[in-house]
Amino acid sequence: MADNGLQFGAFVRREREAKEIGLREMAKKIGVSPTYLSRVERDEFTPPTEDKVRAIAQIIECDIDELLAMAGRMPSDLADIIKRNPVEVSALLRTTSGMTRDQIARLAEGAKKAIFALITPDAQAALDRVVAAEQERCAKVAQRCADLADTNGDYLLICDVVAAIRKGGE
Repeated sequence: MADNGLQFGAFVRREREAKEIGLREMAKKIGVSPTYLSRVERDEFTPPTEDKVRAIAQIIECDIDELLAMAGRMPSDLADIIKRNPVEVSALLRTTSGMTRDQIARLAEGAKKAIFALITPDAQAALDRVVAAEQERCAKVAQRCADLADTNGDYLLICDVVAAIRKGGE
């Protein structure tokens, strides 16, 4: 989002008007008075709370994180992450000082791939357990069908068992 140096309020007003959304309509959608929104848009009031900024971002279809930054607010989920690991997250963020936007984006993408690589073995092991359990269940069902067929050769009974299995029962 290119803000062209606009303050939060002026940016919101420009985007709202570009989308042909009236002041009263926007105020109603975000749950504030039109007077309050007008004063925010004229930068007479500080930007609203995070939940209101998020609602504005959705309405004017802009990136929530960027609009929160323009509003001088930190997304609560990021604040929670920092609070859980303040030293490590602070060190990570400080390493990005002086990096370009593209470099930071590549770093973030690399981190996502690294996290996926860390999680994947655990996810694969869990999937393997589920598949093994399902194969075992299917083997038991097949054995039951074979036993029933051997006992009395009742084809309809076997069909009933298979239908019950398809419905989730055994």
